[in-house]
Amino acid sequence: MTLELKRFGTEVMLVAGKDALAITSSAPIDWTRPETWPAEALEQGSGRRTAYEVASLLEMGLAAENSSSVSIPYRNFPDIESEEFRLTTAFASPSPFLLKIDRIGDIGRPEFRYKYQYVLGTNPVSVDRVGFYLKRTAAGEVYRLDDRMYSLLEAMDTFNALTPEEKGVQRSWLDFANIKRWAVEINATLDATLLKNDVIIPSSIGLDLYEDEGGSLSFIPTCPELEDKSFRAVFERNSNAEGFYSLDRPGMGKLRIVLTDKQETVLGRMKRVQRVRGEAKEELKADPGQVFDGVTGDVELPYGDRVIGIGVVDYDPVPKGQPCEGSMSELFGPAGPSGDRQVPEERIEPEKVAKKSLIIKDHTEDVGQEYMKESELARLGTSVEPYVRPTSLSQKYELKPHQRDGVQWLQTCTKIADRGGVLLADDMGVGKTLQILSFLAWAIESGRFPDLSRPKPPFRPILIVAPLILLETEVWQKEMQEFFADKGEVFGNVLPLYGSELRGYIRKDAEGREDVVAKPILNLDRIQRNQVVITNYEAVRDYEFSFAYCPDGKSLWSVVVTDEAQEYKTPNSKISHAMKALKPDFRIACTGTPVENRLLDMWNLFDTIQPGLLGSAKEFSQEYESRQNDSLGDLKIRLLYQKPHAFLLRRKKSEVLDLPKKSERKLDCVMSDAEVSKHQSLIEGMSTAKRSKGRLDLLQKFARLYQHPLLLDGDGDEYSVEELRAGSSKLRLLLAT
Repeated sequence: MTLELKRFGTEVMLVAGKDALAITSSAPIDWTRPETWPAEALEQGSGRRTAYEVASLLEMGLAAENSSSVSIPYRNFPDIESEEFRLTTAFASPSPFLLKIDRIGDIGRPEFRYKYQYVLGTNPVSVDRVGFYLKRTAAGEVYRLDDRMYSLLEAMDTFNALTPEEKGVQRSWLDFANIKRWAVEINATLDATLLKNDVIIPSSIGLDLYEDEGGSLSFIPTCPELEDKSFRAVFERNSNAEGFYSLDRPGMGKLRIVLTDKQETVLGRMKRVQRVRGEAKEELKADPGQVFDGVTGDVELPYGDRVIGIGVVDYDPVPKGQPCEGSMSELFGPAGPSGDRQVPEERIEPEKVAKKSLIIKDHTEDVGQEYMKESELARLGTSVEPYVRPTSLSQKYELKPHQRDGVQWLQTCTKIADRGGVLLADDMGVGKTLQILSFLAWAIESGRFPDLSRPKPPFRPILIVAPLILLETEVWQKEMQEFFADKGEVFGNVLPLYGSELRGYIRKDAEGREDVVAKPILNLDRIQRNQVVITNYEAVRDYEFSFAYCPDGKSLWSVVVTDEAQEYKTPNSKISHAMKALKPDFRIACTGTPVENRLLDMWNLFDTIQPGLLGSAKEFSQEYESRQNDSLGDLKIRLLYQKPHAFLLRRKKSEVLDLPKKSERKLDCVMSDAEVSKHQSLIEGMSTAKRSKGRLDLLQKFARLYQHPLLLDGDGDEYSVEELRAGSSKLRLLLAT
């Protein structure tokens, strides 16, 4: 069944189908070129506008072209309307109808189905529905549904179409949970039985340790949506864990509790701990997490929402893709002059002994609806915050225009509900560190993160994670002291938490390494006396239980900044998992090196920053790395690229700095006999090296030889100027030119 919405002249027509809108034409049209539409269609204002909107939707990947038509899937309507296109709403009035929902049979029975009718005022109305659109049978008017009513109708029709065998108890009640929620939101009328029944799908399963009067210990589940005593009663009712519970509410009907398969598995583990006494009881009280070792369910441990268990993790970093799979640099366009530091890929050595880690939702195959919904809400913020100069920024310095824009962008994004963070991908030399520090100073001054701006400890600090070489040169501390008043007093005490300093924060009662005892061993109370903590990626990896811990249910960190974020670009590596286990209020990933190897590296950064935004790794790879879509336009749309509230910001030196034109001159240099001899020696070593590590070491020696032969034996500091000049044919030629 189809529904005609609009004709443009005699040859072009807009038609609603079951799953999509279609623009059809009996005349040949190049849909990407509005001027090829029939003249009589373009004579209408609505026709001209539609022609240009169709071309834009095709370019953005929100519509698909067939031989004689263009299809616009209903699933793309939210993105289309967020871009202020009018095609989906211009030719139908908003629906004025309400719904009256009845039923046939009882929920959970094979014959159960929903029966509904449209109502205007108190009178039933005969209406035909095609996707998002309704046509009133008597008068012929066409109306457009809102998103919630469309979802409700689709859910009821989809359920009614199931076979009796598919209408199992769990499926029936899970569907009813959504149907009733949408019905209440749109003010639909429900029959008495549907109205009295409610369903809870726990958002999370927590753990309560219950000691009875005799002193024995039992594990009891909790969830935010239920009063603890009620959940305990239905849990204890049966000897085994169940996926479906029914709870009587006197005078209020029945409450159904429907668990996911993973949650049912967690309850099964809790069933093992019932009425335990003696030494086993004390061990469980000290470390209840041991019961859930390896569980990939939804047990609420004292960590962020991505942590779902504790156990042995087989880290399997995603292998490198082929060149045809595309890279992040394509998203930004041709690479400009950068000179960025290149950080070697993380090397994962096989573990000789099984060690425990935090188990996270890795989003390799799928992403939970809560993350998808959160990421969609994070895309909706459109208001632009004005730039606010931090008062602590030294009066001797004024940010450059592009730096002010960067700070304003961060200030805007941090005020968007559900925004998890951003990626700052400016070229090296554009001033990323100063932009971030200016934002952080503003955040402390403004009270944007209240637990960071307390007048006294404990704080929820800022965590800055960077490669060790940047920590040893104190890049961040030096810019704080140089650019901010009173040598960076606004940042308070800055704690360098790595190396010997970090070891000094290990608690005296620590029972062993974190990956053995599987709990925090750092003194978190001491750490929270500081407003800024600086550490390296290896520390976060090796002390993940401490860094990811959530005291009193709150993340340890207000803001997490990751410098040279390509350090954790590889999916399913240990560093990547440790970074994803953190749960700050806001993240700023910072890298001036566009990820060159494959687009999936960028997916991994955003799965850390804003999980759900780019879907699962599998979906992302199929959608973008397959190269079926030659344009990355739809990926840019997802990232809100070049919008004031974009998820990433990328500026090249050539775009924002007044630099002289780059001039290159190639010089041909003949190696000296001594250099040739060293070169031959390295080649011989390459042919005999048996291990990949040995070959990698030799490649690094080749690089040093080509820079200056004396670098093979040290850093060259002990040599005089004449010795340095004499030792390199390249240096002699350069000085003579």
